[in-house]
Amino acid sequence: MSSNPYFLILHHQYEQALQLLVSDDYETLVTKSLAYYHLGKYEDALVTLDKAIQLSSNRFEAYYRKGLINFISGKIQQAQLDLQKSLELNPQHKETQQQLLKCELELKNTKLIQTAQEKKIQQLKEVPQNNEAERTDIYSASGKLMYKWYQTDLKVGIEIHHALPNSGDLKYQFEKQRLQLSFPIEKGNNFELDLDLFAEIIPESSKAKVGLNTIEILMDKKDKTLNWSNLQKKVEEQQQIPVMEQASYPTSSKKKKDWSKIDKEIEEDINKHKEEYGEDPLNSLFKQIYQNGDENTRRAMIKSMQTSGGTVLSTNWDEVKVKDYERKDRPSPPKGQEYKKLG
Repeated sequence: MSSNPYFLILHHQYEQALQLLVSDDYETLVTKSLAYYHLGKYEDALVTLDKAIQLSSNRFEAYYRKGLINFISGKIQQAQLDLQKSLELNPQHKETQQQLLKCELELKNTKLIQTAQEKKIQQLKEVPQNNEAERTDIYSASGKLMYKWYQTDLKVGIEIHHALPNSGDLKYQFEKQRLQLSFPIEKGNNFELDLDLFAEIIPESSKAKVGLNTIEILMDKKDKTLNWSNLQKKVEEQQQIPVMEQASYPTSSKKKKDWSKIDKEIEEDINKHKEEYGEDPLNSLFKQIYQNGDENTRRAMIKSMQTSGGTVLSTNWDEVKVKDYERKDRPSPPKGQEYKKLG
């Protein structure tokens, strides 16, 4: 076994490296935290880094590594504080600058998602009655009972204009692409609705409500990006139309990208268009990268880039969430280079 802990870490022999990292000096503690990180022992790594900071609080490395670990652990606000301290101690450290920018992007993205969700909930509560682009009048076969349908990004709703004194008289059943309901109307007759829906819904969370003069059906879309062009499925299946255009950057392709190259291109673009970015390039950069992406796209970008050590950029969350870029799925480094994690 090699007596060099750095060599052992480089060759993924983390337990063996820890056996050699027994000193309590600053450099040894920081290196020891790296071995803990690779073993997935994040709490041990953070405790070790705190010890290093107690020994030398005017050095940036321990704060930088704390920021990375807290970011990966989902503690974005704490990661931001750690990285700000690191940058304060070493303003020229580009890796800290980049990681701090990613924290700010993630925090802003979280705020945007929360705001968008609140807005959609409010829109669902206040669906405009005269929005002909989103509401369509449909009559039953008898020509007597009218109902309307509408949609938001999250739900599809049906309003049936009928006063039903006893809510228990409403019978309904949701299936993944079908709605069945019935209730009594005048003269002992029943109103029945049996629809093969345009697209799939989530039956478990869909519901029906009986109001004073209306019966309202609320169905949760399974695909939140799909705009229903009709309430019912046509005989010939129509092509699904996404609500948002496919993002031009970054793409959702599974093709792996060189994040360091992208970082360089971003930096060059900021320097070239300083007058457009202003003093704070964050807003413009965020708009470029995140404007057209959904929540999973952004989560995939952050996790793939972070856990791969900056060598993979993917926007496919279904792929990224099961990948282990730190170990078995780690890409090979470019020819002539060595693979290193966390700076």
